[in-house]
Amino acid sequence: MTLDPVRDMGLLWPGVDFRDAALCDLELGVGARQLQRAAVVFDYLRFDRQRKTASDVMTVQRSLISRYDAQFPTVKQYRGWKCRR
Repeated sequence: MTLDPVRDMGLLWPGVDFRDAALCDLELGVGARQLQRAAVVFDYLRFDRQRKTASDVMTVQRSLISRYDAQFPTVKQYRGWKCRR
């Protein structure tokens, strides 16, 4: 199975710019019916992504703010940076 977060987000929320979302946590699970036991192995998990610099992130924020200014002129927006390490 291949997950494509950009495509999936566009299908779920067509009015939201995919750049305005972050994948911080990923949970994988399995369910079973009628109290049956289930076992699962998640193997060969890969993430194909590009690393962004702080400057890249701020550029995207400026672009999003410009887009949302037109859509929501009464909402005040602020740029920010949060780095989790």
